[in-house]
Amino acid sequence: MNRDLPIAGIGAERPAACPVGESTPRAPEAAPLSLGAVIAAAEAAVSLFTRAPLDQISSCTASDSGWTVRVDVVETRARIGNNDLLASYELSLDHEGNARAFSRVGKSYREDRVMEADGT
Repeated sequence: MNRDLPIAGIGAERPAACPVGESTPRAPEAAPLSLGAVIAAAEAAVSLFTRAPLDQISSCTASDSGWTVRVDVVETRARIGNNDLLASYELSLDHEGNARAFSRVGKSYREDRVMEADGT
């Protein structure tokens, strides 16, 4: 008889997913979300707080607490030309991509944004 082999329940090591004192294994840790998955989650979250159509994702930043995503929506379409009224929202998402908070951080006309980007 080989005494080096543990017998189930007697001297057997627990699997790594079942810490000492727990009778059931833990669920495996979820893989971190990719940037594309975070952006898709932010796009879906926009419809939770506004019916305005998404114009663009203007920033996406990871942090220890999750993700911060800034989205721009068309709040009011221009009647003539392309000078839509845009609203910027900042979304906070957890590491799984669930929306935790949002706030409107600004409004501006599209022409004003073009001028700011050009530095004029």
